[in-house]
Amino acid sequence: MLTIDTLAQEIRRVDGNHSLGAGALAEALMPFISAALSIEQTEPVKVKALEWRREAPYHVARVFSGLYAVEAWDGGVTLSGIPGRRDFKDIEAAKAAAQQDYETRIRSAIVGVAVEPEPVAWMYQFKTNAPVLMVEKRNWAETHSEWNETPLYAHPPTTRIADSAEAGRSATSTSGAGGGHE
Repeated sequence: MLTIDTLAQEIRRVDGNHSLGAGALAEALMPFISAALSIEQTEPVKVKALEWRREAPYHVARVFSGLYAVEAWDGGVTLSGIPGRRDFKDIEAAKAAAQQDYETRIRSAIVGVAVEPEPVAWMYQFKTNAPVLMVEKRNWAETHSEWNETPLYAHPPTTRIADSAEAGRSATSTSGAGGGHE
């Protein structure tokens, strides 16, 4: 996870003596930030596999207040329970269909939770001078109109956050990693 502390440690590693300019520092940080973001974005939601138990003559997987039941008979296999009743060639095909139905039902109940991201750093620029990267927020832009403040995010902010930042004259990008100035 990309945090202020991990970003600060990486800044110290790549520019411990503060000799890099803002552009060179940003370029040096991009591999670290990209790697951190790709790790965070590759954690998919997984649905737990059904747990099957033998309850003769069935194979049963109990879920919530229902169940999936697979029964083998001379003419094939029947899956019954939550999805109704369907016939299959073998037990494994019936169990796979039950798992697919279960995963579809679980995923249909999951909604994305919008969390307003916290900036991990701020970029300040005084008039036309080179930008300054800070891991702690300063009040420079609040007290002096010559300073331009740009929050930097570990994840791109939502459109609503980006729109409110634009209204406050702070340029926040909604594309790419970490925001930036436009």
